[in-house]
Amino acid sequence: MKFKFLLRQFISWVHRNRKFTPSDCHFEESSGTIRINLGSGRIVAPGWINVDNGFTILMATFPLWFLKILLYVFQNRKNISKQIEFIIQLNRKKCYFIHYDLNYGLPFPDGVADFIYSSHFFEHFTQKGGVAFLKECKRVLKPGGMIRICVPDLEKFVQLYLKGERIRFLSVFFSELRNVDECYGRHRSMYDYNLLQDVLIKVGFKKITHCEYKKGTTPDLDILDAQNEMTLYVEAMKQ
Repeated sequence: MKFKFLLRQFISWVHRNRKFTPSDCHFEESSGTIRINLGSGRIVAPGWINVDNGFTILMATFPLWFLKILLYVFQNRKNISKQIEFIIQLNRKKCYFIHYDLNYGLPFPDGVADFIYSSHFFEHFTQKGGVAFLKECKRVLKPGGMIRICVPDLEKFVQLYLKGERIRFLSVFFSELRNVDECYGRHRSMYDYNLLQDVLIKVGFKKITHCEYKKGTTPDLDILDAQNEMTLYVEAMKQ
């Protein structure tokens, strides 16, 4: 586990100044829109460019032939073979994967994206880091481009505490993850709608909208909005 973490950190550092264009991603979408999923994890939709620092996404960047060789080599190791099979399925979904540490910014040039989506990732930045992240999103979006941010809803968790569900309330702030050095393994900030709206306004976004689960301007929400309960959904536009 420690080896995986160190490997990912080293590769991220090596690629920290790299910028990808849609053509680099071999991105072909009939609608002509460029869609970027930041901190995607395993929740991906066809036609999206998915950026994440996880080991699964790192492996998803490998050629399909190499993954098939790995599957053959580890066919008797069920845990490993299942993960490789999952990655092969991701490879066939017409998605593109970029293994990148978003602490270094966004690996794209200015004004290329029509949509940016990020679910249960933004809260893993500090407040200062979150502002820097949103500035990068605004830089990468085209004028009129949309961002959709999904985070744990602080207001809903406070209501849990007031109702006496204190253990569940604490669960959003504290984790039993063994990888305590994993910066995205714990929450570093929390937002309700007003707090997130204030940050988006500060960065310069317009037309900020409090959305519902699987409803909004962003495409493919039937796939991407995977967490309903206790989640805040907000969309905003770059003008």
